[in-house]
Amino acid sequence: TGVQTCALPIWAFFLVPPATAFSIYYALFMCGFLAGYQLLFLRLGVPAWLAVATAVMMYFSGLTQFWWTTFAPLISGLPWILLILLASVSWWKKAIVFAWAFPALVLSFTYPMLLLTFGWGSLILILAFRRPLLRSPGDIAAIASGVLATAVALYAYYGDLIPIMRNTVYPGHRISPSGGTPILVVLSQIFPFLTVSLSDYKNLTGENVCEIGAVGAFLPLLTLCLTRYRSLRDDLRTRNTLLILLAGFAVFTLWELAPLPAWIGRILFWNAGASQRWLFTSGFLLTLASLSIWSRNLISVQPFRITLFVLIGPVASLLLKIAWLTHKGEPAEAAFSESLDDILLCGLAVAAGLAAWYIPAVARAPLLVITIALMNVYAFAGFNPLQPAGPIFEVPDTPIVRMLRKEAAASPNGVLVDTSFLGATLNGLGFRSVAHAQMAPNLALFRQYFPAMDPERFNLIFNRYGYIGLKQNAVPELRGAVVIEMPMEVFVPVRNVRRMVLAPASPGACSQPPAGGIDRVYQQENRLAVEGWAPWSAETDAQGVRVLSARPLVPGPLSTVTRPD
Repeated sequence: TGVQTCALPIWAFFLVPPATAFSIYYALFMCGFLAGYQLLFLRLGVPAWLAVATAVMMYFSGLTQFWWTTFAPLISGLPWILLILLASVSWWKKAIVFAWAFPALVLSFTYPMLLLTFGWGSLILILAFRRPLLRSPGDIAAIASGVLATAVALYAYYGDLIPIMRNTVYPGHRISPSGGTPILVVLSQIFPFLTVSLSDYKNLTGENVCEIGAVGAFLPLLTLCLTRYRSLRDDLRTRNTLLILLAGFAVFTLWELAPLPAWIGRILFWNAGASQRWLFTSGFLLTLASLSIWSRNLISVQPFRITLFVLIGPVASLLLKIAWLTHKGEPAEAAFSESLDDILLCGLAVAAGLAAWYIPAVARAPLLVITIALMNVYAFAGFNPLQPAGPIFEVPDTPIVRMLRKEAAASPNGVLVDTSFLGATLNGLGFRSVAHAQMAPNLALFRQYFPAMDPERFNLIFNRYGYIGLKQNAVPELRGAVVIEMPMEVFVPVRNVRRMVLAPASPGACSQPPAGGIDRVYQQENRLAVEGWAPWSAETDAQGVRVLSARPLVPGPLSTVTRPD
């Protein structure tokens, strides 16, 4: 069945070369997404051509494309879970399928906050379209079987990890208040190109391009302009559906934008993640609200309405973007230059609007909807371009890779200490890199490097999921919630290049000011062992130890270790 898109792609790695399996992995998610949402919309009564076009809009939206390599399993699997729930089959058949489908979805990418938003969105969808399901003991039992199976599977997989992560500073004790989403990001649900430069996908607001992604298209504005409001007023069923969906959208949007009371987040668990994590669900509900009007044919595609849409949609979006760029300090010429793709898309919308005046009325709506779907394709398809997967598994022989290999070869045990990369990049390239992604904290390991660090600050920095990065810092520092910057010198492997020189003692030889000291002198079989320290922060072959003795000595080995202090 379609929900197998959550689990089946992994099996390809046992059957075909890794690059092919990787391609199958994402190709199946892509097919699962497009087919799943199209079938879901059909089940909710949306015309076939509109269901296809809307699925394409959602796939080629900012949030889907920007988060695709992270959230693909979840956002592709969600419609199939809903399709099973809405299916007209016996409750026990649903229970059996849910007992497999729920764990398959959750284990595909175990991100509790996103799953929580899916749960709330699904509840509102059921309230809007299928309220009897909430009064059906059989359907409730089927859902319960899926939840129970998921709990068992999660404990089997993560039973040892859950207590560790629950006690972390991040994400275990994270508290994320409401109101952290920039207003332009929320507006991009109806003006889809507002927050990103389409030429190079540079974010125009927010901390990075992923955090400004929204499920946005011009479909809600088109629906707003074409709706026959008198007919909607008389259609009680559609009006109630629309009110529920828009109420859910409004509540989630308030959480994204407004500083709501903290107790709301505590009670509903909404404060367990950033407010931006609600953008998929709020955009999905807004899309469903638009489709509920189209599915009841409550639209009128007249020239005035088409002109109104073009003006308050694509044209207004272009002007808002240029105004925002100039507000940020860019010259008008640069703002227009950065908006060339937007100008092109606006021109396409204007052309489609004019063409719709002169074609038969029955073809006007498909022309406009397909046009705005194609606008999304043009805008966002380039973010995840189709390209060979082979280079991911065959490390290219580039100057940078050769330099890294040289550094690793010159380092004891091949440990690579490099400040230019973050996360798991170098580990993925096959290097024993200090810079890596720490999925779960290992406090005992870091305490070896920083034994004298204040316990409270040590726990704040290291007791978290995070990316280890190396800098020229004197002490560990926290950058944001997930970036831990470490002093590079602590991890530089010792090469033992320092030399020991023996010389006879002479008057005044030790009269220079002392630096460092001798900690211990003891006999080791027929040798004299001396342990001490010197104030060296890095190792060079110009450093060394000079031993002065009144009696002849035979030199022994000189071994250097790094002290955390």
